[in-house]
Amino acid sequence: MMTRFMRSFVTMGLLFCGLATHLIAAENLHWLTNMDQARETASAQDDLILLDFTGSDWCPPCKAVKQRIFSTDDFAQAVEGDYVLVEVDFPRSKPQSDAQREHNQELADQYEIMAFPTLIVVDQEGNEIDRIMGYPPEGLEGFLQFLQDARAKAAKGA
Repeated sequence: MMTRFMRSFVTMGLLFCGLATHLIAAENLHWLTNMDQARETASAQDDLILLDFTGSDWCPPCKAVKQRIFSTDDFAQAVEGDYVLVEVDFPRSKPQSDAQREHNQELADQYEIMAFPTLIVVDQEGNEIDRIMGYPPEGLEGFLQFLQDARAKAAKGA
């Protein structure tokens, strides 16, 4: 009886530790804010770049993308080892340096951003592979498929 209890207790403990580690993965994602640094990192790691054009403090669909997609472990696993993440933010209330604001505006002009959020996958040179404007219609699953399809398009183009 005690053996079964201990086995169950140990199993639950291991499950909890594994789950806790699993949940932390999305929180540990590193989002860059500089495209030059992203391209350098992507080249060194042979990764693609995911650009998130967002209004993080005022845009409801942008907030939904962050909460329902970017904060999930499934997203973290999908981008790990394949994507360098770049947040291109246009906040209204959060402080942002003039240099960052100018950098972000240059990127928005370069990629002809018309709406927020706009999510763009680019190669290491910054060439666009694919994009989604607005909240992904199929939610998390659709966005994960978008990332997978972009990776396949990039591989065909190489």
